[in-house]
Amino acid sequence: MGGARSTNRELREKLLAEHRILRKLMTECERAAQRLRADGGDVEQLLTPLAVLIEAVAQHCRSEEDALTWLLVDADLLGPDDIVQMMHDHRREHGWLTQMLRRVAGIAVPAQAATASLQATELLRMHMAGEE
Repeated sequence: MGGARSTNRELREKLLAEHRILRKLMTECERAAQRLRADGGDVEQLLTPLAVLIEAVAQHCRSEEDALTWLLVDADLLGPDDIVQMMHDHRREHGWLTQMLRRVAGIAVPAQAATASLQATELLRMHMAGEE
């Protein structure tokens, strides 16, 4: 049992480290969005950091979903049906967050792209805070 706890602790630390990386990437997107708002420049200046964030979020979601079941089973706080439902809900939420970020990348009007990007990163920050 001690080995499982150590492994779960390591999984949790890995996920939290990924959250720290995501926060840095979100900050880069937010800065680009703020510059876009202030300068009214080309939306392209937002697309590069946004693309990096989208890929990192997608990778983190896969990583988190792989680890979460094991963490929940080991915590022994939920029954099997509850874990299945929680994982279903979590996957759906991750899908929605990823889709939202991809839609932001498709907005061509600079002011709208900047606003949508800032709203998306705010929602992603709230989601991560709830997970932690």
